[in-house]
Amino acid sequence: ESEIGITAPGRTRECLDQLRAASFLHAEEVGEELHFQLLESLREFAHEQLSIEERVRLEDRHAQWFLGRAEGASARRNGPTLAADLDSLEADMPNFRVALHRASGQETELRLAATLGYFWKLRGHYREGRACLEKAISAGHGATHPSFGGALQAIGALADDMGDYAAAREYIQRAFDFYRAIGNINELANLTLNQGTIAYRQGQLKEAKTSYTEALALYRQQENTWGIASAVGNLGNIAQAEGDFTTARRHQEECLLLARQMGDLRMAAYTLHNLGNLSIAESDYTRARTYLEESLAEKRALGDRRGAASSLNQLGFLSLHEGKAEQAAPLFREALEVF
Repeated sequence: ESEIGITAPGRTRECLDQLRAASFLHAEEVGEELHFQLLESLREFAHEQLSIEERVRLEDRHAQWFLGRAEGASARRNGPTLAADLDSLEADMPNFRVALHRASGQETELRLAATLGYFWKLRGHYREGRACLEKAISAGHGATHPSFGGALQAIGALADDMGDYAAAREYIQRAFDFYRAIGNINELANLTLNQGTIAYRQGQLKEAKTSYTEALALYRQQENTWGIASAVGNLGNIAQAEGDFTTARRHQEECLLLARQMGDLRMAAYTLHNLGNLSIAESDYTRARTYLEESLAEKRALGDRRGAASSLNQLGFLSLHEGKAEQAAPLFREALEVF
């Protein structure tokens, strides 16, 4: 409502430029887009000129427009435009909040919340995202819509990142039951991967390894390259925890290769982090620093503050291993500001 991202041709753009020249609009560049914000007094005046029917129609168009933006960005989230898309979504959050509020109790609210799940996770907006998603599924509307399963999965992923493992398991299992009922093999693979990650974070390596292996088989069945890379990388973490560094490196290097081929910047950044951890375990500190510094740079480029903090923390531990406590302290302090 307060700010709209526009890539407008022709007469629409001319009108916007005229309003901007008259100081009725404020414009801000976000990537390759211009985001326009109308003066509040002018917006309120325009709103008062509308009939109830016109307001309802325009509010629905607003919600559908931003749903389309969110769905477009979500479809590209494993590709090279991730950072730009996340920045664009961040800039449009006032609009998304308004759209979610206006669509309360409707299927549009469910679809939009489920679509934004990955954004809330990657940008660390855990509490806001979880609250919006839980509200969307509580209405019960669209409980048979595919987005319902996506919303359950998104809540599980956010709960996992928040350390609420009991809730994470509950929501992931509910999503698993939902997708099993409709026979969606690819989502079942994703959820099996989620189950493995929850178990891994709880130190249950045997359960995690079983889940990752099952997910890998499902991904291979679907010829899902992203899924194969994810499962292989996670199996690399299991191998490292088991002390099998040779298998761990083979898995992580395969994951990194696939991530680079797909242009998945986030997967590449996290795999570099994993390779850095592995190199520390192998006492190869020079290689570890190269991996971790590259991971840190890529996470920062993505705006992934939590991921960057994790890399800073690990660089601090690396400095301690190297006997450089004076270098470790500022790295820990910078990471702590985020954690």
